[in-house]
Amino acid sequence: MPHSTQQKVIEFLGGPLDGHLEPLAVTAERLPEKIVCYISANVFHLLEGEPHEHENVVTSLVIYRRENQKSKWSYAFAGSFAPRDVTRESTDEHRKDGPDDESRPE
Repeated sequence: MPHSTQQKVIEFLGGPLDGHLEPLAVTAERLPEKIVCYISANVFHLLEGEPHEHENVVTSLVIYRRENQKSKWSYAFAGSFAPRDVTRESTDEHRKDGPDDESRPE
């Protein structure tokens, strides 16, 4: 397997960041094996170089795993989940996640 010192960017495959190319400051082998990204509208504004808000609600967290396919390193989408830990400071009501939650659509 060739060494990736010539690789200048790492590509995100699948999930909400599919196709994003991130410039590398270190060799791909030195990057974390797994990363978690907070997703909000700001993420997409920042990636596209558009103005963004200073505060935005996190809509999900996504997991990407570093993989080497065809002698090229990438981050492959490994799953996502909704943020579940809501603090009292961030909402006036305590979030319900149970089956009896009347606010959940059927």
